[in-house]
Amino acid sequence: MSAANRESDVYEFFTAAQRLGVDVLTRAAWDRNVAGPEGQVFATLAAAAVLAHKQLALPARGKRKARTAKLEIRACPLILQAPPSGSGRGLPPLALWGVWACEPQPPATAPPLRQAVRWIAQLGGFIGRASDGEPGSQTLWRGVQELIPMTEMYRIMKPHIQCPPVPPKKCG
Repeated sequence: MSAANRESDVYEFFTAAQRLGVDVLTRAAWDRNVAGPEGQVFATLAAAAVLAHKQLALPARGKRKARTAKLEIRACPLILQAPPSGSGRGLPPLALWGVWACEPQPPATAPPLRQAVRWIAQLGGFIGRASDGEPGSQTLWRGVQELIPMTEMYRIMKPHIQCPPVPPKKCG
């Protein structure tokens, strides 16, 4: 048995491991194509039955308080399709198991406004050293210009994820 992180989510690695008879546990980095009605790993696992409920103690880290996450565990067999391009193209499909541990109702706490502004400013080149002060409008503008194509690509790559509706603004 071998356990690995997202860097090992490589189709050729899975093929070689199966050929050698090595069981591998890997965190998924890619929403790969699978046989079945949902067509992709994450949607297939989301549609699988809940097999168990588990609680996971999360220690305090930084400004995050310690808490207990309430997880749903789902699992099902998958037939992973070979990538359509690259060195994995043309390899046979792989039969494997997918396991998904998901917290369906995590705390929905937004970051403070100052933190969100600094993240956008970092996209525009802001370093955030102690002596830098707050980011300026030009740095924020460059950050927003970087953020726009990122959000568009996210929408293209994750069309099944819906943004919450924006309530209409009340003008008085």
